[in-house]
Amino acid sequence: LKAGDEMDKPRLRQLKKLSVESKLKMRTLNWLLLRPHSTRELLDYLRRNNTRPALAEAWVKEFRRKKYLDDAAFARWWVESRQRSRQSSVKKLRFELAGKGLDRQVINQALDDLPVSETTILKRLIEKKRRLPRYRADERKLIEYLLRQGFSYQAVKDELKLIKNLPDG
Repeated sequence: LKAGDEMDKPRLRQLKKLSVESKLKMRTLNWLLLRPHSTRELLDYLRRNNTRPALAEAWVKEFRRKKYLDDAAFARWWVESRQRSRQSSVKKLRFELAGKGLDRQVINQALDDLPVSETTILKRLIEKKRRLPRYRADERKLIEYLLRQGFSYQAVKDELKLIKNLPDG
């Protein structure tokens, strides 16, 4: 636009539309770059913001090309984040990642890259929770908690039995 330009209604509508879309794109980029996101999360975000499907697909392609959106990187980040904070089982991680819209191959690759075994994760979680009075006093509560975290009953029982048989050190 230049000073003195005359604007007809179709051109004005087009510029307003571009302005609205540009603002939405900037908000979307800010949201997207806060932390890694999956493609489904991005599409859900755009749907909540009433973005036209064709525009949403174009932005997904653009953001992938620019490496702002990468499902594999998101999956690795999610697994690492969960292992630092919650010590989740592989089963629970698989369920969470599927809920984020990731395909099986991406999920399997992220879980194959786990730095520790599920047994090690279970052992660390038991040691952490045993420090809390409610779990130290009631093994049933501890078992129920571990089952909710996605560990198998047999793995939990085996690990608790192994810990009980270790000499105090």
